Amino acid sequence: MTAGVGTKLYAPQARLVDLQSGTVIGATTTTSGGVSAPAIGADIVSVRVTLTNTGIGQLQLTLNNQRSVGGLPVFPPWKYNDFSTARPRVDPSTGIAAIGFGQKLRLDLRYGDGPWIKMIIAQVTDLQFNFPASGSAQMQVMGEDLLSLLKVKPERDKNYERQQEEEIAEQIWNHVFTAAEQRPTFTTVSGAREREGRNQPLGSVRHAKSMTYFQFLQDIADRLDYEMHVEFKNSAAAGDASVGQAASATAQSDLQFFFEPARSSNPPVATPQDGLDQADGEFHYVLRWGRSLMEFTPKFKVFDQPSRAEAQGTVVGRRGRSSQQLSDSETNDLFTRELPLSPNYGTLSMKSALQARQDYFEQLGVSGENNESSSGSNLDEPRLKRKAVAAFLKRAREFMTAEAQVIGLPKLRPGMHVDVVGFRPPFDGYYYVTKTVHSLDASGYKTQLSLRRPGMLPPQNYLDLPASAGAEATS
Repeated sequence: MTAGVGTKLYAPQARLVDLQSGTVIGATTTTSGGVSAPAIGADIVSVRVTLTNTGIGQLQLTLNNQRSVGGLPVFPPWKYNDFSTARPRVDPSTGIAAIGFGQKLRLDLRYGDGPWIKMIIAQVTDLQFNFPASGSAQMQVMGEDLLSLLKVKPERDKNYERQQEEEIAEQIWNHVFTAAEQRPTFTTVSGAREREGRNQPLGSVRHAKSMTYFQFLQDIADRLDYEMHVEFKNSAAAGDASVGQAASATAQSDLQFFFEPARSSNPPVATPQDGLDQADGEFHYVLRWGRSLMEFTPKFKVFDQPSRAEAQGTVVGRRGRSSQQLSDSETNDLFTRELPLSPNYGTLSMKSALQARQDYFEQLGVSGENNESSSGSNLDEPRLKRKAVAAFLKRAREFMTAEAQVIGLPKLRPGMHVDVVGFRPPFDGYYYVTKTVHSLDASGYKTQLSLRRPGMLPPQNYLDLPASAGAEATS
Protein backbone atom coordinates (compact mmCIF):
# COMPACT_ATOMS: atom_id res chain seq x y z
CA MET A 1 0.00 0.00 0.00
CA THR A 2 1.29 3.45 -0.87
CA ALA A 3 -0.10 6.22 1.28
CA GLY A 4 0.10 9.63 -0.35
CA VAL A 5 -0.09 12.96 1.44
CA GLY A 6 -3.68 14.11 1.74
CA THR A 7 -5.18 10.64 1.47
CA LYS A 8 -4.66 7.69 3.78
CA LEU A 9 -2.23 9.53 6.07
CA TYR A 10 -5.23 11.43 7.39
CA ALA A 11 -6.98 8.22 8.45
CA PRO A 12 -4.88 6.32 11.00
CA GLN A 13 -6.70 3.58 12.89
CA ALA A 14 -6.05 1.38 15.90
CA ARG A 15 -7.64 -1.80 17.15
CA LEU A 16 -7.18 -3.81 20.33
CA VAL A 17 -7.38 -7.59 20.03
CA ASP A 18 -7.83 -10.20 22.76
CA LEU A 19 -5.06 -12.65 21.86
CA GLN A 20 -6.88 -15.74 23.09
CA SER A 21 -10.20 -15.26 21.27
CA GLY A 22 -9.15 -12.96 18.41
CA THR A 23 -12.04 -10.64 19.27
CA VAL A 24 -11.59 -6.92 18.62
CA ILE A 25 -12.17 -5.14 21.93
CA GLY A 26 -14.14 -1.91 21.96
CA ALA A 27 -15.60 -2.43 18.48
CA THR A 28 -18.96 -1.05 19.58
CA THR A 29 -21.78 -2.03 17.22
CA THR A 30 -23.19 0.83 15.15
CA THR A 31 -26.10 0.92 12.74
CA SER A 32 -26.02 2.49 9.28
CA GLY A 33 -28.90 2.11 6.84
CA GLY A 34 -30.38 -0.66 8.93
CA VAL A 35 -27.18 -2.71 8.78
CA SER A 36 -25.25 -3.33 11.99
CA ALA A 37 -21.46 -3.39 11.93
CA PRO A 38 -18.77 -2.85 14.54
CA ALA A 39 -16.88 0.45 14.47
CA ILE A 40 -13.20 -0.42 14.70
CA GLY A 41 -11.61 0.77 17.92
CA ALA A 42 -14.53 3.05 18.74
CA ASP A 43 -13.62 3.07 22.44
CA ILE A 44 -9.90 3.74 21.94
CA VAL A 45 -9.14 7.30 23.04
CA SER A 46 -5.34 7.21 22.76
CA VAL A 47 -2.51 4.72 22.24
CA ARG A 48 1.20 4.76 23.02
CA VAL A 49 3.53 1.87 22.12
CA THR A 50 7.19 2.04 23.19
CA LEU A 51 9.61 -0.44 21.59
CA THR A 52 13.37 -0.77 22.17
CA ASN A 53 16.20 -2.54 20.36
CA THR A 54 16.97 -4.47 23.55
CA GLY A 55 14.67 -4.78 26.53
CA ILE A 56 10.97 -4.73 27.30
CA GLY A 57 8.33 -3.06 25.12
CA GLN A 58 5.42 -1.19 26.70
CA LEU A 59 1.80 -0.48 25.84
CA GLN A 60 -0.29 2.38 27.22
CA LEU A 61 -3.83 3.02 26.04
CA THR A 62 -6.93 4.87 27.20
CA LEU A 63 -10.40 3.44 26.61
CA ASN A 64 -13.83 5.01 26.89
CA ASN A 65 -15.40 3.17 29.84
CA GLN A 66 -18.93 4.59 29.63
CA ARG A 67 -21.79 2.29 28.63
CA SER A 68 -24.71 3.60 26.63
CA VAL A 69 -27.49 2.20 24.44
CA GLY A 70 -28.98 4.39 21.77
CA GLY A 71 -26.99 7.30 23.13
CA LEU A 72 -28.48 6.96 26.61
CA PRO A 73 -26.69 5.77 29.75
CA VAL A 74 -27.54 2.31 31.07
CA PHE A 75 -26.83 0.24 34.17
CA PRO A 76 -24.27 -0.97 35.03
CA PRO A 77 -22.66 2.22 33.73
CA TRP A 78 -19.09 0.96 33.18
CA LYS A 79 -17.86 -1.25 30.35
CA TYR A 80 -14.48 -2.73 31.21
CA ASN A 81 -13.97 -2.80 34.98
CA ASP A 82 -15.05 -6.38 35.61
CA PHE A 83 -12.30 -8.12 37.58
CA SER A 84 -13.59 -11.63 36.98
CA THR A 85 -10.94 -14.25 36.22
CA ALA A 86 -13.34 -16.18 33.97
CA ARG A 87 -12.32 -16.95 30.39
CA PRO A 88 -13.13 -15.79 27.82
CA ARG A 89 -13.54 -12.20 28.92
CA VAL A 90 -14.87 -10.88 25.59
CA ASP A 91 -18.43 -10.83 24.23
CA PRO A 92 -17.88 -11.22 20.45
CA SER A 93 -21.30 -9.74 19.65
CA THR A 94 -20.59 -6.39 21.30
CA GLY A 95 -16.84 -6.22 21.73
CA ILE A 96 -17.39 -5.43 25.41
CA ALA A 97 -14.72 -7.06 27.52
CA ALA A 98 -13.58 -7.41 31.07
CA ILE A 99 -9.98 -6.30 30.75
CA GLY A 100 -8.04 -7.81 33.62
CA PHE A 101 -4.58 -8.41 34.97
CA GLY A 102 -2.49 -10.89 33.03
CA GLN A 103 -4.69 -10.72 29.94
CA LYS A 104 -2.71 -10.73 26.68
CA LEU A 105 -3.71 -7.96 24.29
CA ARG A 106 -2.43 -7.19 20.81
CA LEU A 107 -2.48 -3.71 19.35
CA ASP A 108 -2.70 -3.23 15.57
CA LEU A 109 -2.34 -0.01 13.58
CA ARG A 110 -3.08 0.90 9.98
CA TYR A 111 -3.98 3.74 7.59
CA GLY A 112 -7.34 3.88 5.84
CA ASP A 113 -8.42 0.49 4.58
CA GLY A 114 -4.86 -0.83 4.36
CA PRO A 115 -3.60 -3.99 6.07
CA TRP A 116 -3.34 -4.04 9.83
CA ILE A 117 0.21 -4.01 11.25
CA LYS A 118 0.84 -5.79 14.53
CA MET A 119 2.64 -3.51 17.00
CA ILE A 120 2.88 -5.36 20.31
CA ILE A 121 1.49 -8.23 22.35
CA ALA A 122 1.36 -7.02 25.94
CA GLN A 123 0.38 -8.62 29.20
CA VAL A 124 -1.82 -6.27 31.26
CA THR A 125 0.07 -5.23 34.41
CA ASP A 126 -1.62 -2.00 35.59
CA LEU A 127 -5.11 -0.47 35.39
CA GLN A 128 -6.16 3.06 36.23
CA PHE A 129 -9.72 4.43 36.28
CA ASN A 130 -11.13 7.93 35.92
CA PHE A 131 -14.71 8.72 36.91
CA PRO A 132 -14.97 12.51 36.36
CA ALA A 133 -17.76 14.80 37.57
CA SER A 134 -18.47 15.62 33.93
CA GLY A 135 -17.62 13.74 30.77
CA SER A 136 -17.23 10.02 30.09
CA ALA A 137 -15.51 7.58 32.39
CA GLN A 138 -12.18 6.32 31.09
CA MET A 139 -9.87 3.41 31.76
CA GLN A 140 -6.10 3.41 31.28
CA VAL A 141 -4.46 0.10 30.49
CA MET A 142 -0.71 -0.45 30.90
CA GLY A 143 1.09 -3.56 29.79
CA GLU A 144 4.52 -4.93 28.90
CA ASP A 145 5.58 -7.38 26.23
CA LEU A 146 6.25 -10.98 27.18
CA LEU A 147 9.94 -10.37 27.83
CA SER A 148 8.69 -8.83 31.09
CA LEU A 149 7.94 -12.34 32.38
CA LEU A 150 11.68 -12.60 33.05
CA LYS A 151 11.30 -9.96 35.77
CA VAL A 152 11.02 -12.56 38.52
CA LYS A 153 13.66 -13.84 40.93
CA PRO A 154 14.63 -17.47 41.59
CA GLU A 155 13.94 -18.94 45.00
CA ARG A 156 17.64 -19.67 45.58
CA ASP A 157 21.04 -18.97 44.06
CA LYS A 158 21.62 -20.88 40.84
CA ASN A 159 24.80 -22.09 39.17
CA TYR A 160 25.12 -22.80 35.45
CA GLU A 161 28.00 -25.18 34.73
CA ARG A 162 29.70 -25.85 31.38
CA GLN A 163 27.12 -24.12 29.19
CA GLN A 164 27.22 -21.57 26.40
CA GLU A 165 25.49 -18.23 26.92
CA GLU A 166 22.79 -19.07 24.37
CA GLU A 167 22.07 -22.33 26.17
CA ILE A 168 21.67 -20.51 29.48
CA ALA A 169 19.30 -17.98 27.90
CA GLU A 170 17.18 -20.71 26.32
CA GLN A 171 17.09 -22.73 29.55
CA ILE A 172 15.84 -19.70 31.49
CA TRP A 173 13.30 -18.88 28.77
CA ASN A 174 11.87 -22.39 28.91
CA HIS A 175 11.82 -22.29 32.71
CA VAL A 176 9.84 -19.05 32.89
CA PHE A 177 7.33 -20.12 30.21
CA THR A 178 6.14 -23.39 31.69
CA ALA A 179 3.36 -23.75 29.08
CA ALA A 180 5.05 -24.58 25.78
CA GLU A 181 2.05 -23.47 23.70
CA GLN A 182 2.38 -19.95 25.16
CA ARG A 183 6.16 -19.73 24.84
CA PRO A 184 7.58 -17.49 22.06
CA THR A 185 10.15 -19.33 19.96
CA PHE A 186 13.73 -18.92 21.19
CA THR A 187 15.95 -17.59 18.38
CA THR A 188 19.63 -16.79 18.06
CA VAL A 189 21.96 -16.12 15.13
CA SER A 190 23.51 -19.21 13.64
CA GLY A 191 27.31 -19.17 13.64
CA ALA A 192 27.66 -16.04 15.80
CA ARG A 193 29.30 -17.94 18.64
CA GLU A 194 31.88 -19.51 16.32
CA ARG A 195 32.70 -16.17 14.70
CA GLU A 196 33.34 -14.72 18.15
CA GLY A 197 35.62 -17.61 19.07
CA ARG A 198 33.41 -18.81 21.94
CA ASN A 199 34.03 -22.45 21.13
CA GLN A 200 34.39 -23.56 24.75
CA PRO A 201 31.46 -23.36 27.20
CA LEU A 202 31.63 -21.12 30.23
CA GLY A 203 33.18 -22.74 33.27
CA SER A 204 30.47 -21.57 35.63
CA VAL A 205 28.07 -18.65 36.07
CA ARG A 206 26.36 -17.79 39.34
CA HIS A 207 22.89 -16.26 39.40
CA ALA A 208 22.23 -14.68 42.80
CA LYS A 209 18.62 -14.91 43.97
CA SER A 210 18.61 -11.13 44.55
CA MET A 211 18.71 -10.62 40.76
CA THR A 212 15.81 -11.20 38.36
CA TYR A 213 16.21 -13.49 35.38
CA PHE A 214 15.96 -10.43 33.15
CA GLN A 215 18.79 -8.64 34.96
CA PHE A 216 20.92 -11.77 34.89
CA LEU A 217 20.48 -12.28 31.13
CA GLN A 218 20.86 -8.57 30.42
CA ASP A 219 24.26 -8.61 32.15
CA ILE A 220 25.34 -11.50 29.92
CA ALA A 221 24.00 -9.74 26.82
CA ASP A 222 25.79 -6.49 27.70
CA ARG A 223 29.09 -8.33 28.13
CA LEU A 224 28.73 -9.90 24.68
CA ASP A 225 27.27 -6.78 23.00
CA TYR A 226 24.04 -8.70 22.41
CA GLU A 227 20.42 -7.60 22.23
CA MET A 228 17.37 -9.28 23.80
CA HIS A 229 13.98 -8.53 22.31
CA VAL A 230 10.64 -10.06 21.37
CA GLU A 231 9.48 -9.67 17.75
CA PHE A 232 6.58 -10.80 15.58
CA LYS A 233 7.25 -13.60 13.15
CA ASN A 234 5.01 -11.78 10.68
CA SER A 235 3.92 -8.17 11.26
CA ALA A 236 0.85 -8.43 8.99
CA ALA A 237 -2.29 -9.07 11.05
CA ALA A 238 -4.76 -11.60 9.65
CA GLY A 239 -8.51 -11.38 10.12
CA ASP A 240 -11.37 -9.22 8.90
CA ALA A 241 -11.81 -6.11 11.00
CA SER A 242 -15.12 -5.31 9.35
CA VAL A 243 -16.74 -8.11 11.35
CA GLY A 244 -14.93 -7.34 14.58
CA GLN A 245 -12.82 -10.47 14.46
CA ALA A 246 -9.10 -10.96 14.04
CA ALA A 247 -7.33 -14.28 13.76
CA SER A 248 -6.78 -15.89 17.16
CA ALA A 249 -3.18 -16.80 17.95
CA THR A 250 -0.84 -17.94 20.65
CA ALA A 251 2.38 -16.34 21.82
CA GLN A 252 4.29 -19.27 20.34
CA SER A 253 2.70 -18.99 16.89
CA ASP A 254 3.02 -15.21 16.73
CA LEU A 255 6.26 -14.27 18.54
CA GLN A 256 9.92 -15.12 18.80
CA PHE A 257 12.45 -14.17 21.46
CA PHE A 258 15.83 -13.07 20.09
CA PHE A 259 19.15 -13.32 21.90
CA GLU A 260 21.52 -12.05 19.21
CA PRO A 261 24.50 -9.77 18.43
CA ALA A 262 23.75 -6.05 18.26
CA ARG A 263 22.02 -5.44 14.93
CA SER A 264 23.72 -2.08 14.46
CA SER A 265 26.71 -3.95 13.01
CA ASN A 266 24.54 -5.38 10.22
CA PRO A 267 24.38 -3.39 6.97
CA PRO A 268 21.06 -1.67 6.19
CA VAL A 269 18.63 -3.69 4.11
CA ALA A 270 19.36 -2.80 0.51
CA THR A 271 15.88 -1.70 -0.61
CA PRO A 272 15.20 1.93 0.39
CA GLN A 273 11.63 3.04 1.05
CA ASP A 274 10.39 6.62 1.31
CA GLY A 275 9.10 7.43 4.77
CA LEU A 276 5.68 8.30 3.35
CA ASP A 277 5.18 4.81 1.95
CA GLN A 278 4.18 1.62 3.72
CA ALA A 279 6.02 -0.98 1.68
CA ASP A 280 5.98 -4.71 2.16
CA GLY A 281 9.07 -6.86 2.49
CA GLU A 282 12.52 -6.00 3.82
CA PHE A 283 13.58 -2.37 3.49
CA HIS A 284 15.01 0.63 5.30
CA TYR A 285 13.27 4.00 5.54
CA VAL A 286 14.56 7.16 3.91
CA LEU A 287 13.50 10.04 6.18
CA ARG A 288 13.52 13.40 4.35
CA TRP A 289 13.62 16.65 6.26
CA GLY A 290 10.46 18.64 5.56
CA ARG A 291 8.64 15.60 4.24
CA SER A 292 8.34 12.53 6.50
CA LEU A 293 10.88 13.89 9.03
CA MET A 294 9.27 16.64 11.12
CA GLU A 295 11.76 17.14 13.97
CA PHE A 296 15.43 16.24 14.31
CA THR A 297 17.61 16.93 17.38
CA PRO A 298 21.16 15.53 17.08
CA LYS A 299 23.86 15.91 19.72
CA PHE A 300 27.55 15.06 19.93
CA LYS A 301 29.72 13.71 22.74
CA VAL A 302 33.33 13.94 21.59
CA PHE A 303 35.87 14.39 24.39
CA ASP A 304 34.83 11.28 26.35
CA GLN A 305 35.37 8.98 23.38
CA PRO A 306 37.77 6.07 24.04
CA SER A 307 40.99 5.71 22.08
CA ARG A 308 41.41 1.97 22.74
CA ALA A 309 39.97 -0.77 24.93
CA GLU A 310 41.09 -3.72 27.00
CA ALA A 311 39.53 -6.27 29.35
CA GLN A 312 41.36 -7.96 32.20
CA GLY A 313 40.37 -10.92 34.29
CA THR A 314 41.11 -14.36 35.62
CA VAL A 315 40.74 -17.34 33.32
CA VAL A 316 39.19 -20.56 34.60
CA GLY A 317 41.81 -23.20 35.36
CA ARG A 318 44.76 -20.81 35.22
CA ARG A 319 46.77 -18.85 37.72
CA GLY A 320 47.41 -15.18 37.30
CA ARG A 321 45.52 -12.67 35.21
CA SER A 322 44.79 -12.40 31.52
CA SER A 323 44.37 -9.29 29.40
CA GLN A 324 42.83 -8.78 25.96
CA GLN A 325 43.32 -5.54 24.02
CA LEU A 326 41.71 -4.34 20.80
CA SER A 327 44.24 -3.69 18.07
CA ASP A 328 43.97 -0.66 15.77
CA SER A 329 42.75 -2.88 12.94
CA GLU A 330 40.07 -4.43 15.18
CA THR A 331 38.92 -0.99 16.30
CA ASN A 332 38.74 0.24 12.72
CA ASP A 333 36.77 -2.85 11.73
CA LEU A 334 34.22 -2.15 14.46
CA PHE A 335 33.68 1.37 13.13
CA THR A 336 33.47 0.14 9.54
CA ARG A 337 30.62 -2.24 10.41
CA GLU A 338 28.80 0.38 12.51
CA LEU A 339 29.14 3.19 9.93
CA PRO A 340 27.61 2.14 6.57
CA LEU A 341 28.23 4.61 3.75
CA SER A 342 25.36 6.81 2.67
CA PRO A 343 24.33 6.18 -0.96
CA ASN A 344 23.77 9.92 -1.40
CA TYR A 345 27.38 10.74 -0.46
CA GLY A 346 29.19 7.77 -1.91
CA THR A 347 32.47 9.67 -2.40
CA LEU A 348 32.76 10.58 1.27
CA SER A 349 34.05 8.18 3.90
CA MET A 350 32.58 8.40 7.40
CA LYS A 351 34.59 10.03 10.17
CA SER A 352 34.63 7.74 13.21
CA ALA A 353 34.22 8.89 16.80
CA LEU A 354 37.91 8.13 17.41
CA GLN A 355 39.00 10.20 14.41
CA ALA A 356 36.81 13.09 15.54
CA ARG A 357 38.38 13.13 18.99
CA GLN A 358 41.85 13.10 17.49
CA ASP A 359 41.02 15.90 15.04
CA TYR A 360 39.33 18.22 17.51
CA PHE A 361 41.43 17.73 20.66
CA GLU A 362 44.87 16.32 19.87
CA GLN A 363 45.68 19.26 17.64
CA LEU A 364 45.08 21.44 20.72
CA GLY A 365 47.73 19.53 22.64
CA VAL A 366 45.28 17.31 24.54
CA SER A 367 46.52 13.78 25.16
CA GLY A 368 45.08 11.18 22.83
CA GLU A 369 45.12 8.54 25.56
CA ASN A 370 41.69 7.53 26.85
CA ASN A 371 41.71 3.80 27.46
CA GLU A 372 38.44 1.98 28.16
CA SER A 373 39.31 -0.74 30.67
CA SER A 374 36.95 -3.36 32.07
CA SER A 375 37.37 -6.49 34.16
CA GLY A 376 35.78 -9.89 34.43
CA SER A 377 36.41 -13.19 36.16
CA ASN A 378 36.10 -16.77 34.92
CA LEU A 379 36.18 -15.63 31.29
CA ASP A 380 38.37 -17.21 28.63
CA GLU A 381 40.30 -15.07 26.16
CA PRO A 382 37.59 -14.85 23.45
CA ARG A 383 35.06 -13.74 26.05
CA LEU A 384 37.44 -11.17 27.48
CA LYS A 385 37.86 -9.85 23.94
CA ARG A 386 34.06 -9.62 23.53
CA LYS A 387 33.88 -7.74 26.83
CA ALA A 388 36.45 -5.24 25.55
CA VAL A 389 34.46 -4.86 22.31
CA ALA A 390 31.20 -4.29 24.18
CA ALA A 391 32.71 -1.70 26.53
CA PHE A 392 34.38 0.16 23.66
CA LEU A 393 31.24 0.27 21.51
CA LYS A 394 29.03 1.34 24.39
CA ARG A 395 31.09 4.51 24.73
CA ALA A 396 31.65 5.04 21.01
CA ARG A 397 27.91 4.83 20.25
CA GLU A 398 27.36 7.86 22.48
CA PHE A 399 29.34 10.01 20.03
CA MET A 400 26.31 11.01 17.93
CA THR A 401 22.76 10.46 19.08
CA ALA A 402 19.53 12.03 17.93
CA GLU A 403 15.85 12.28 18.74
CA ALA A 404 13.50 12.58 15.80
CA GLN A 405 9.80 12.75 15.07
CA VAL A 406 8.23 11.49 11.87
CA ILE A 407 4.75 10.81 10.60
CA GLY A 408 3.28 7.67 12.07
CA LEU A 409 5.10 4.69 10.54
CA PRO A 410 3.90 1.41 12.07
CA LYS A 411 6.62 -0.59 10.31
CA LEU A 412 9.39 1.60 11.74
CA ARG A 413 10.89 -0.48 14.54
CA PRO A 414 14.04 -0.59 16.68
CA GLY A 415 16.83 -2.67 15.17
CA MET A 416 16.42 -1.02 11.76
CA HIS A 417 18.59 1.56 10.04
CA VAL A 418 17.13 4.78 8.66
CA ASP A 419 18.73 7.09 6.09
CA VAL A 420 18.33 10.74 7.14
CA VAL A 421 18.58 13.21 4.27
CA GLY A 422 18.12 16.94 3.76
CA PHE A 423 20.68 18.39 6.22
CA ARG A 424 23.96 17.66 4.34
CA PRO A 425 27.12 16.61 6.26
CA PRO A 426 27.65 15.91 9.10
CA PHE A 427 24.01 15.11 9.85
CA ASP A 428 22.88 13.11 6.82
CA GLY A 429 23.40 9.38 6.47
CA TYR A 430 22.49 6.13 8.16
CA TYR A 431 21.50 5.88 11.82
CA TYR A 432 20.60 2.87 13.93
CA VAL A 433 17.16 2.99 15.59
CA THR A 434 17.29 2.16 19.31
CA LYS A 435 13.73 3.13 20.30
CA THR A 436 10.41 4.00 18.69
CA VAL A 437 7.37 5.49 20.41
CA HIS A 438 4.17 5.22 18.36
CA SER A 439 1.48 7.64 19.60
CA LEU A 440 -2.06 7.89 18.25
CA ASP A 441 -4.47 10.37 19.83
CA ALA A 442 -6.68 13.32 18.93
CA SER A 443 -3.71 15.15 17.40
CA GLY A 444 -2.96 12.30 14.97
CA TYR A 445 -0.42 9.52 14.60
CA LYS A 446 3.28 10.25 15.11
CA THR A 447 6.40 8.16 15.67
CA GLN A 448 9.18 9.38 17.94
CA LEU A 449 12.51 7.63 17.45
CA SER A 450 15.91 7.54 19.13
CA LEU A 451 18.98 7.14 16.91
CA ARG A 452 22.70 6.56 17.31
CA ARG A 453 25.90 6.13 15.35
CA PRO A 454 29.60 6.24 16.35
CA GLY A 455 30.63 8.68 13.64
CA MET A 456 29.49 11.26 11.09
CA LEU A 457 29.90 12.47 7.54
CA PRO A 458 32.95 14.80 7.32
CA PRO A 459 31.57 18.16 8.52
CA GLN A 460 33.97 20.22 6.41
CA ASN A 461 31.95 19.12 3.37
CA TYR A 462 28.84 20.96 4.53
CA LEU A 463 29.70 23.99 2.37
CA ASP A 464 32.38 22.52 0.11
CA LEU A 465 30.12 20.09 -1.74
CA PRO A 466 28.44 21.38 -4.90
CA ALA A 467 24.72 22.06 -4.78
CA SER A 468 24.08 18.90 -6.81
CA ALA A 469 25.54 16.66 -4.08
CA GLY A 470 22.86 14.59 -2.47
CA ALA A 471 20.29 15.93 -4.92
CA GLU A 472 18.55 12.58 -4.98
CA ALA A 473 18.16 12.76 -1.25
CA THR A 474 16.71 16.25 -1.06
CA SER A 475 14.60 16.36 -4.19
